[in-house]
Parts: sequence; C-alpha cells; structure tokens
Amino acid sequence: MKIKIFYYLSIFLIYCFSFSQNDTYISGSLESNSQILQDDNGLNFFSPQDNLRSNNYFQLDFQNGNFSAGVQYESYLPSALLGYSEIYNNESGIAQYYFKYEDQKNEIKVGSIYEQFGNGLIFRAWEDRQLGINNSIKGI
Repeated sequence: MKIKIFYYLSIFLIYCFSFSQNDTYISGSLESNSQILQDDNGLNFFSPQDNLRSNNYFQLDFQNGNFSAGVQYESYLPSALLGYSEIYNNESGIAQYYFKYEDQKNEIKVGSIYEQFGNGLIFRAWEDRQLGINNSIKGI
C-alpha cells in the first residue's frame, strides 16, 4: 500500500512540476581524477604505501527565478594526486559556495566569486582543477 501511495504521489509531482511556470532548475556535475601508482623496476620507481590517489569534485547549482545558489564539495581521499600540496591529503569538505540575486538593474552575489575586469590583466579570479589553481575571492 505504501509503495502505491509513493508511486502515485511521484507521478503526480512530476506531472505538476512539468507544467509549472516557476522556472526552477537544478544542475550538477561530478569530476573524479584518480591515479594508481605501481612499481616500475626499469625506472627504479617504487610506489608509496598509499598507491591510490584521487581528487573528486561535486558541484550542485540551483536557480529559481532571479535567485540562484550553488555549492562545490571537494574530496582528496585517500590522498591528493601527485603534484598537489600534501595539506590536501585525507581532506574533504565544502570548498566553494555562492548565493546570487539578479534582476534587470542589479546583481548581488555572496560567497565565492569568479570574475575578471576587461581582458583580465588587472584582475581575474578563476579555477583550473588540472593545475590545482583556484583563486576565487570570498565576499559580497
């Protein structure tokens, strides 16, 4: 009986939201970069004890009318990839977040901000995960 109620409720909600006029969007992404290190006698390389390394990024964005919000969760478990700082080893948590309201004349954004002035010579805040660079600013 509970399964039928859940089924009919799900169908009803999907039907209602498919014809709604409120312009609500939810999007996200998942990126995972991993390495498994192995011994190589030809190069005289011996893998460390923690031979599995992984950088994972999960991003979730929400938009409803003029309001939008987003969060990025990062995980470096069990260890960060080679070339990244060792302070990231065994770390995970919310790295970036933002709340934004925008209308025709104004835009207010709180949290992690990526922006640039002109062509970026004076100021440019950006992220490149492959290089391990994220110089966003936190503020209003």
